[in-house]
Amino acid sequence: MSSVVKTLTPFRDKEILEGALKNLSIGYTLQANDIITDRQDYYGFEKFIFVDGVYKFQHDSSADIGGKSNYNEYPASWRLNWKGWNSVNAFLTSVEKEYNILYTAKIEKLAEIERKRIEEERKKYIAAQEQKILEKAKQLGYKIDKRVEKDSNIQLVLVKRTY
Repeated sequence: MSSVVKTLTPFRDKEILEGALKNLSIGYTLQANDIITDRQDYYGFEKFIFVDGVYKFQHDSSADIGGKSNYNEYPASWRLNWKGWNSVNAFLTSVEKEYNILYTAKIEKLAEIERKRIEEERKKYIAAQEQKILEKAKQLGYKIDKRVEKDSNIQLVLVKRTY
């Protein structure tokens, strides 16, 4: 019998979920859109299945009912992949915590990239505006006497000599 367990964090990003599993030393394989872990229950390997845009953890819920809370009570084939988690809840809590760390790092990286992009656009706009001003000043017979940058402002001193 299988069940789908819900977590507080929806696992939406496959790359981050894979990274979380790697960081926790959990072996896995990919099968279509699903991620098959090296954890086993009564009916085989536990997995994250892709449903409605999120990865949901699927496992045999009857394994929890058996009252086995000790490492030695599980079959030897399961003990190879024990890794200190004695319940699905503890396993998912660990995965969720690592997923959130990686997700936060990704968001911060994307925010930094966006800040840099906006700053570059701002610099290009300022340069274009400055060029327009200089071209118009030249048409009107002005020359640049001085260019001063104060904080984020540019001050141009234009001079027109008449004799």
